Amino acid sequence: MVRYTELRNKPVYDESGKFIGNVVDFVIFRDTGDIFGIVVENISKEIVEKLGLKKKGIIIPYKAVKSIKDIVIIKEGDFHIVE
Repeated sequence: MVRYTELRNKPVYDESGKFIGNVVDFVIFRDTGDIFGIVVENISKEIVEKLGLKKKGIIIPYKAVKSIKDIVIIKEGDFHIVE
């Protein structure tokens, strides 16, 4: 089991080793309590340019998370812009 406090501010990388950003929060389904995704801010310049971001962060679906240890590793895929 991993606690929220252990994940906060952890760096997030994709499978190819590209830095994405840092974990700042989670999005949870109200009805079930299941995690929908992780909110990532401090987004890398490359991702900001690639996605044309003007918002403060992205949400990475939890199903894209491959590994959580000292860093979070995710599959490459869709990001959702945080309003």
